Amino acid sequence: VNANYLRGQRKMQKNTELTEQTKSNLINAFLDIFEEKDIRKISVREIAERAGYNRSTFYSYFDNVQSVLDCIVESLFSQAQVMGEQYMGRQNLDSPKVMPLTKDADEAYIRFFEENSRVLTIMFHKVKTPVFTKKMLDCIRPEFESYLNDLSEKERKELSYIIEYHVSGLFSTLTKWHRENRDIPIGELWGLIGRLNNEGLSPIVDE
Repeated sequence: VNANYLRGQRKMQKNTELTEQTKSNLINAFLDIFEEKDIRKISVREIAERAGYNRSTFYSYFDNVQSVLDCIVESLFSQAQVMGEQYMGRQNLDSPKVMPLTKDADEAYIRFFEENSRVLTIMFHKVKTPVFTKKMLDCIRPEFESYLNDLSEKERKELSYIIEYHVSGLFSTLTKWHRENRDIPIGELWGLIGRLNNEGLSPIVDE
C-alpha cells in the first residue's frame, strides 16, 4: 500500500476525531450552561467561550443555540430507535398480546440510561415531557405501519390510543424518576414499567 495514501488516511482519521471532539466540547459547554439557565437566556458567545472556542467555530457545527439542543435530542432518540428496531425484530406482531413498550428489564435499555444519565437528567428537568412523547411516537410509528395495515379501522384507532398511553406513561414515569434523583436503580424501574405494562396496576398494588 502506498505510504502517502496511509499517511493521508491517518490524517483524515485524526481530523475526524478532532472534529468530533470539538463538537462534543461545544455540546458539553451547552449542557453546563443549560443546567443553570433557561435556553432563551443562553448565547452562542457564552457556549463558545465556555468550550474554549470563538463564535466562528460554534457556527461551523451549529446554526444557533436551539440547534445544539436539537442535536442532543436527535442523538438520544437515534440510539433509542436502534434499540427499538432491534426489539421489534424479535417480536411476533401477529399476536395482539405481544406489544412493543411492554418489555421487561433489558440490559441494552438499562445501559442506555446509565451511559446517558447526565444528559437525560438535564433533559427531563428542562424539556417538557410532551416534546419527548411526540418524538418517541414519531420514532416508533413507522415500525407499526405494516402491522396496522392488517387491522380493521376500529383496531387501528384503538391501537393508536394504546401506543399514546404507553409512551406518555413511560416518559412521565422517567421524568418523576429523574425529579426524585433516581431514587431506585434503573433496572428495578424498568422492571416495574414492564410489569405495569404486562399485568396492569391491580396485581402490583395487591401484593
